[in-house]
Amino acid sequence: MSLLSHALLAALGAAAVCTVAATVLLWPRLAGRGVPAYVGRLVAVLICQLLAIVVAALAINQHFDFYASWSELFPSTSNSQAAAVPLTTMGPKAKAQRADAVPNARVAVPDRRPGQVIPIRVTGVGGLSEGGFAYLPPQYSEPAHRAERFPVVLVLAGYPGHVSTLVNRLEVPSQMNRQVAAGTVHPMIMILVSPTVARPRDTECADVPGGPQVETYLSRDVPHWVDTHLRTNGRWAVLGVSTGGYCATKLATRHPDVFPASVSMSGYIHPLEDSTTGELYGHNANLRNQSDAIWVMRHRPAPRVDYLMTASRTERQVYPQLKEFASVVHPPATLTTLVEPSGGHNFGVWVKELPTCLQWLSARLA
Repeated sequence: MSLLSHALLAALGAAAVCTVAATVLLWPRLAGRGVPAYVGRLVAVLICQLLAIVVAALAINQHFDFYASWSELFPSTSNSQAAAVPLTTMGPKAKAQRADAVPNARVAVPDRRPGQVIPIRVTGVGGLSEGGFAYLPPQYSEPAHRAERFPVVLVLAGYPGHVSTLVNRLEVPSQMNRQVAAGTVHPMIMILVSPTVARPRDTECADVPGGPQVETYLSRDVPHWVDTHLRTNGRWAVLGVSTGGYCATKLATRHPDVFPASVSMSGYIHPLEDSTTGELYGHNANLRNQSDAIWVMRHRPAPRVDYLMTASRTERQVYPQLKEFASVVHPPATLTTLVEPSGGHNFGVWVKELPTCLQWLSARLA
């Protein structure tokens, strides 16, 4: 039975209800003293709690599409070296982009030395401050490259994910080391931060009227700080997962002069407002619309941005929005998609897709 099956959820829900009812009916028999009675009561309570937890976990998984199958939930093997499906490109540059998106093609001189990961803290002019990490490629500290400047990718975590997930779960530094060692990407600086600058609120990377100016912080303050403190060449791109993917699309759409290339990994596109966000746009429909890349494509001139969006067909919230965006994107914007036939909203899927995403970004920034 499928992990996302409603029948499975209903069956376990019914089992949980029956177990609770049986426990209530049998409780008088378990009310005595002695080891058997104590063990009986403990087992009954544990079974009830275990079933309740499983039912809640299944319901949450069905809502958010974290795992699409049992094999994803309990993987037997891991393959993080390449995406399982090819890129599909739409727009006037489709032929050229397919050519530079050949998987694992050597584009640079291999360098097997590891890059350096250093902690950073960026304080913006508006008072927002966020800690993160900077990945510096091995060439950055090499004497022969002292005068060289490097392109930058802003990498955004999801919500409420900590920036450490970009290091330990998405494995951005490790994957960059592998790609640089193989010569399949050009040397790039990676700036790893969380978009949840105003914790615990999920600001969706918005400049909240009367509140935190997160969009300005990420699109102006962070690039200015990085360009000032590190050897950059002024060429930027943005990559994000989940909520960070939404932010990547939004930031590129609204600031194409800063981020002319964007990668959204399982990111939605329509703005989200719920109990974790509160009112983000001051009840101003125009502000909300400007944060919706689909609305912008329908009602405004398209920005000069190359988009890469990834999704699994089983992501019931993300995949339909990707298809909607594909139906409205128009020049000078281009859209490249990487769509898995199956897979959930989780790091197992994103780690597998990341090499292709890094190679695509390298081609844009080279």
